[in-house]
Amino acid sequence: MKPEELMLSVEKIENSMESFQAKAGEEIKNIGKVHADTASAIENLGEQQREVADRLLTLEQSGVSNSGEETAPTTWGKQFAESKADTNFNEGATQKARFEVQNSTLTGSDATVAPDRKAGIVGGAAQILTLENMLVSLPTSSNAIEY
Repeated sequence: MKPEELMLSVEKIENSMESFQAKAGEEIKNIGKVHADTASAIENLGEQQREVADRLLTLEQSGVSNSGEETAPTTWGKQFAESKADTNFNEGATQKARFEVQNSTLTGSDATVAPDRKAGIVGGAAQILTLENMLVSLPTSSNAIEY
């Protein structure tokens, strides 16, 4: 169903709903309650309205997801491999290769700053061992200990 047809369906249902609600208001005013046929008509129109709204939502979501091709960001390595600097370096035309990296390729928890990478092995934190560390120690709240 086209969006224009959906909008016309929604308008038609809303107009019918308004007329039945007005009829229900008059029935309440005159009789004191709404007739069963009027109440069922209002309920059916409500269901139709929900169905059309669901169709419209599905249509909108499919339009958003298919709006264009989603392209993954190009990595720095791919940018370099596709650059003229890499081609010149590989052909031996130059001994140095320089190129500019696009900032949109940064990914991670903080994409505004490139991570700092250290060459080689970086040792972790080490705890200094003492003779006291070799002895078993258990905390106590008593002033007398039996062993």
